[in-house]
Amino acid sequence: MIDPESKHADKSRVKKFFVSVIIAILCVVLLSLISSCEKDDMSNNDLADVPSCIEESSKNKEVNCTVLDQPVCGCDGVTYTNACEARYNYGVTSWTKGACEMDSSCMEQVVDSIDCYLEYEPVCGCNGITYANECVANKLGITEYTSGTCGTTALTICKSEEVTIGIRFQSERHYVWTPDQDCDNCSEIVIEPSRDVEYTLSVYDSEYDFVNSYNPVNSYDFKIRVEDCSK
Repeated sequence: MIDPESKHADKSRVKKFFVSVIIAILCVVLLSLISSCEKDDMSNNDLADVPSCIEESSKNKEVNCTVLDQPVCGCDGVTYTNACEARYNYGVTSWTKGACEMDSSCMEQVVDSIDCYLEYEPVCGCNGITYANECVANKLGITEYTSGTCGTTALTICKSEEVTIGIRFQSERHYVWTPDQDCDNCSEIVIEPSRDVEYTLSVYDSEYDFVNSYNPVNSYDFKIRVEDCSK
């Protein structure tokens, strides 16, 4: 015969067991929710530290970008007609020379039999690379190119109007302007030209590379055309 007290004790132990299991499950669920919230907060903080590729303050509707077909690939993965359009029309903060994706029809077989002249009359190949002249581009099998270096920014402004030119600053890089400017390692400059002028911004991997005359990793040309808007 089963002792009633023993039977009651067994039921009590079973009940306590199930209660313990339920509490354990609830604890696991609660910890998971807390962990998830922390990850979300970290993710949001991380995103907040990432610089934006588009800055509304960079847009300037008063800048007249000439229709210059020298494509650049924006940091947003979009190809723009030229660097001027990317920066002043769409607020793109950085870009690389050439379109974001290269068409396979842009290049043909290299023609070794072509002898090229040495004059520097740069052209921008459809692959986003600047070549010394048309002959060099043809010799290397480039099927299409435009006059000038890749990534040229062409601006038309009113006489005595201030305008900012340049690219976004990166602390590990070193920046050199031609003609020389009254600033050290500036990625952007404010100019107020009274006549047509051209600037070149050379970008080096570091100040060491510049001092030791290493080639720049990139360069940007800015062609400024000045108009008398009072007429």
